[in-house]
Amino acid sequence: MAGTLNCSPLQDAFARRDFAALEAMCRQNPEHAPSHLFAGIALFDCGRYAEALPCFEAVLRLQQYNDLAAAYRALVMLASGRDEEGVEVLRTRGFADNQQFLVRLTEWVETQWLESGRYFEPRPLDLEPAPAGSRRVAERRASTAFHRRDWRSVVSALDHHVRQPNADPNAVYAAALAAEMLRDNERALAYLSYLSADLDGAAEAGAGPLPDIIRAARARNLVRLRHFRQAAEDLSRVLITGPEDFGVNYFLGVLCLAAGQRDRARDMFARAYRDYLVDTLEYQFAALKTALLGRE
Repeated sequence: MAGTLNCSPLQDAFARRDFAALEAMCRQNPEHAPSHLFAGIALFDCGRYAEALPCFEAVLRLQQYNDLAAAYRALVMLASGRDEEGVEVLRTRGFADNQQFLVRLTEWVETQWLESGRYFEPRPLDLEPAPAGSRRVAERRASTAFHRRDWRSVVSALDHHVRQPNADPNAVYAAALAAEMLRDNERALAYLSYLSADLDGAAEAGAGPLPDIIRAARARNLVRLRHFRQAAEDLSRVLITGPEDFGVNYFLGVLCLAAGQRDRARDMFARAYRDYLVDTLEYQFAALKTALLGRE
């Protein structure tokens, strides 16, 4: 590529948010795409969206298939109030898989929710009655729908059965997770209460603690209902021992944002997308994409 530049000075200027140096690099090396990209990201971080947009457009003039620049361009549009244009770019070009982009996108979307209720405000489901059948038939139907990520069909199939005495805990949890993904957080908590009440009682009787997966699910829904203190208590008691964190780091990031701890929030989001990437993409990021693009 013409105008090759040693990235060390560029990265140093980016880390220091030295806008004069970044602007000079872009001017002196107009065909060096990373200079424009780094400058745009630095400007975005400082809320200088009108100045950031031309930087990403310069990258795309040089590298039309640069998905990271396209994704940042969309994010700047969203942050500038050009929602329809930004969403259309994301629908057309997709979401870049760059960790730091995902962190910045998540921080922006979650801040929008905290400040104005956009994207994740709870909404009650208007369910159609499920076809008649036995509990086994309903659970089989729900299992098929779960694998398709057809959350509405999961809830519809299981709603009646999980409310009955001696319901299968796995079915109850599946219904709660599906309701959560559809943003009916009150319903999800109601389902979880069938499990948590029994299990909390068992814990008091010395039968062991509330399973972490249920405690984390309860916390996630409490966050969306803005019961931050209760959610924090649950999240602080979840023990993460495997490749899944049940959304703990992501939602700790949301709680940090709510407390005004933006740097700490970024650390938690980064951990979610780094150490628990598959789990985060499967659920938290999937919910973010659905909310942002307006598609179930």
